[in-house]
Parts: sequence; C-alpha cells; structure tokens
Amino acid sequence: MKISSLITNPDDLLALTPEELAGYLLEYLHLLPPSESSLFNRYNFGISDIVSDYPIEMARLCQQALMEAWSILERECILVPKAGDYNNWYVFSRRGEALKPEPISPLSPSAISFRKPVFIQN
Repeated sequence: MKISSLITNPDDLLALTPEELAGYLLEYLHLLPPSESSLFNRYNFGISDIVSDYPIEMARLCQQALMEAWSILERECILVPKAGDYNNWYVFSRRGEALKPEPISPLSPSAISFRKPVFIQN
C-alpha cells in the first residue's frame, strides 16, 4: 500500500504541517494489512517505497516529511517502542489503538486543508 492512496498529489503532502500529515500517517498505518507490518519498524519505514508512486524528484522530500510525521506520532505516544525489543520496532499505544480512524476515500486536493488529525482536534 502506498501513501498516495490517501494523498494523491505529492505537493499536497508537502504542504501539510507535520501534525496534519501525522493524521494521514496514522490512518495509513491502521490500514496496513498484517503482511506489511514490517513498516512498524522506524528504519524500514524510512527506506520503504510508500512514496514510489510520486515523481522521483519529489519522493525523497515526501519520505522526509513522513518521517517528521512519524516523530509526531511518537511524541504524542500514539506509536511506542515495542516492549522487550531493541531494533526500532513500534506498536500502537492504547491511545493509538483508540484513535483508529474510519476508513475514507482519498481526498481531493481542495479537501485536504479541511481535515484535521483526530489527535489534535478540540
């Protein structure tokens, strides 16, 4: 699964703040099938091909922006290190599990700015 299934345009991805992008990343991680659970490793996620649908010149920038979003999920205790592991494996915290979003269809570029991550809504 690629992040482009949620954000079709790389310019839209790069226009999001790290906190906004973290909301999409949270949804993306919740939608992953068990066969792709290797992305719950920070290192694997950082080198994954989830941005390979984007033009090559944008892919590196998008990957870095997604790592920023990953850091937000860590900071908010939504992704936490897996207990007893020392190799950068992560799991959803209890809070992260509770924030499982409703599946939605991809947003049009004009709708992206109206969507807020569930963990920063008031």
